[in-house]
Amino acid sequence: MLAGVDYVLMGGGIPLFIPGILDGLARLDPVELRLHVEDNPDGHDYTVRFNTKKWCAEALPELKRPKFLAIVSSDIIAKTMLRRAMATSTASSSRTTAPAATTPRPARATRRPGPRGPVTAPRT
Repeated sequence: MLAGVDYVLMGGGIPLFIPGILDGLARLDPVELRLHVEDNPDGHDYTVRFNTKKWCAEALPELKRPKFLAIVSSDIIAKTMLRRAMATSTASSSRTTAPAATTPRPARATRRPGPRGPVTAPRT
């Protein structure tokens, strides 16, 4: 964001909290991200915290919040992200902007009856 990026593109996992983190970073607020750690028998909570003001001694210019593009593997995950992701400042003031964008849903085959049984054809 300090470099003035227009988009943040992220794949892998379900990045529900990234839009809210981008909002906080744009406001120069401290942000945190909980991490899921496998093989954690003691059940410790792991969190990454970042405070822009702590790391930058001089005054920072106003930061532009980049758009967030999430690469997800299914439309169900995309719909979940749109429903449950932390609201962005634009989404909370206007519902015309979604908090996260997703890649287009891949075409699925539909089954249509044919003279010799079902025929599979790409959906249009």
